[in-house]
Amino acid sequence: MNVEPPAVLAPSELSEATGSVPVGPSLRRPVQLIAGAALLVTPLLIVGGILTSPPQESRSTADYIESLARDPWLSSVSATLLHHGWVAMAFGLVVAMGLVRGRRGRVLTLIGGVLGGFSAVQMSGLLLNDYFLVALGTHLSSADAVGVADAMMVQGDILSALWWQTGKGAILLPVFLYAGLARAGVISWWVVPLSLFPMVAPYVVMGLVGGSAGQLIGASFLGLVAGGVVGLICYLPTVLVGVRLINRSRLLDA
Repeated sequence: MNVEPPAVLAPSELSEATGSVPVGPSLRRPVQLIAGAALLVTPLLIVGGILTSPPQESRSTADYIESLARDPWLSSVSATLLHHGWVAMAFGLVVAMGLVRGRRGRVLTLIGGVLGGFSAVQMSGLLLNDYFLVALGTHLSSADAVGVADAMMVQGDILSALWWQTGKGAILLPVFLYAGLARAGVISWWVVPLSLFPMVAPYVVMGLVGGSAGQLIGASFLGLVAGGVVGLICYLPTVLVGVRLINRSRLLDA
């Protein structure tokens, strides 16, 4: 009695027979490749936005509005770079969770990927305020502009306050993802602390080398370069994760 071996169906034939969608590298590869590229450009966009931030005399709302309205074009460049930088980071953080293969680092990576990605989206939306503040500073008196800005950002309802506070999480929450990836052996532990300082270190360095922190346009060229280099160094964890995503996407074709 001859028994024929069972037919082996190709993935496409199996999906047609079962009605399921085949899971393979065809979609994961471009997603990881794009996410890796997004994380590689994130430091350039955000540090570029920091370096082009218009100078302000103090951290008061009045001085901030005045600084933005003094050079609307530069303010727009800075806000646009920062906005797209946070959008790129949000996408990269979410996809980077897939770099963890085992149990080690899963919880930290999940916290940093989900909450960090969400906060980055919130932060990107907050940059829209800069365009509003430019309009306020160019069309209203300083007192009226501050009054409207306070009503919008300080005295708003609980939902706007929630938006503002969750956006700030984008500065620290990605650290959890980097720590989780270090725990999983994807990146080294020594680079993780650097991710605490990219939004602070450039201002401090520029203050030490080329003028007061935040006085970016009035600072010396050396101060701008030093602040930019330090900012990029602090984003080394982001760059390494981007490289890991690109390398992983290449392995999917192997």
